[in-house]
Amino acid sequence: MGVNTAHNGSEYSTQSGKETLETLIQAHFPGSENIDCSVPSDTVRPGTSYRRPQKDDWKLAKRVVTHNRLDWALGTFEPYKAAGNDGIFPALLQQAKEMIIPILCRLFRASIATGYTPMTWRSGRELFILKPRNKDNAERLNHIGL
Repeated sequence: MGVNTAHNGSEYSTQSGKETLETLIQAHFPGSENIDCSVPSDTVRPGTSYRRPQKDDWKLAKRVVTHNRLDWALGTFEPYKAAGNDGIFPALLQQAKEMIIPILCRLFRASIATGYTPMTWRSGRELFILKPRNKDNAERLNHIGL
């Protein structure tokens, strides 16, 4: 998608790739927060890329990932859509949600606090597909997770 094709509600075209991405996020994930996740250099261990999470990192992770948000997210899945790379389809997650939400909550919080994204999570892609009409309007694009 070109950087000048998404509109922000008015007839103004985005001017950069960053602005296009921000417009698409707001259109398809309304209410989401843009959080500064820059890493202070004094928290990185010398000679490594590993950084020890600070108390504020865990506070942020706890604010972002909650049991209610995970429950909501699992509820938005269509049960029999295709499984992800892990072979787990949405209905399985939904049926086991009482058991897995506490585990997922700890896992996602640790990922945010440490700033580490597991390798298998990095392989997914979000694809935006143009609908026949209103191709330039960000709200009119379909998004598909691959």
